Amino acid sequence: MLSAVLVTNQEWDLGRLAVFECEEKQPKSWRMALLERKECSSRQEMTIAFGYYLTGIKFLADAAAGQETESNLLNVSEEKCDYLGPNCSRITLRDA
Repeated sequence: MLSAVLVTNQEWDLGRLAVFECEEKQPKSWRMALLERKECSSRQEMTIAFGYYLTGIKFLADAAAGQETESNLLNVSEEKCDYLGPNCSRITLRDA
């Protein structure tokens, strides 16, 4: 499961977006990984950040359906995983 949390101020001109990947470890027990965290200083930055989140959902849906798209052919050259606790880690991917 991929989920996002968007926190903004009352004027919607400052905010933070965090994207998490969640997987079930055991029944009723989940593991969560922080994929991305973005500090946004304008509505435009929040819109762009949320757009990347939606693009990620489309990428995963296309991959699950087995469709060959340009997005599916990305070559990931670097992957880094930081252990944050027994149920949480941070994953960083860099495209080639």
